[in-house]
Amino acid sequence: MTYAPKEVDLIIRGAQVVSPEQIIPASVAIAGEQIVAVGHDDCMPPARQEMRADGLFLLPGAIDSHVHFRDPGYPHKETWKTGSAAAACGGVTTVFEMPNTNPPTGTLEALALKLKEPADRHAGGAGAQAQGGRVVLCGLWHPRPVG
Repeated sequence: MTYAPKEVDLIIRGAQVVSPEQIIPASVAIAGEQIVAVGHDDCMPPARQEMRADGLFLLPGAIDSHVHFRDPGYPHKETWKTGSAAAACGGVTTVFEMPNTNPPTGTLEALALKLKEPADRHAGGAGAQAQGGRVVLCGLWHPRPVG
């Protein structure tokens, strides 16, 4: 049995939920930014908002491990705002940006410069993690229901 709060933010009803093992007809309850229940529609908690997905497939978000957002340095080619919006429209929830910017995002100083970029220049949140001497910049998006 899956625990679900008394009331959730959103229930997506009637979707064909895709997992690595199978495709099942199910509803999905979301509280905050987390999926809290997947199952038969009758088992879903009350929700503040509902979305019908009859006949539609609900898939996990994709990860794009090679993007070129080109900002700072070449915003006429691509920016965090345009690149992250395009990714989100295509169902991509996580991106790994390549450091072909000016300056290249290959040092902690260059990463700090990129993280100081105004929030309105990207469609989602940006987070950084240093691993093994390399800096990887990732953008994470949590699609919000429209309307």
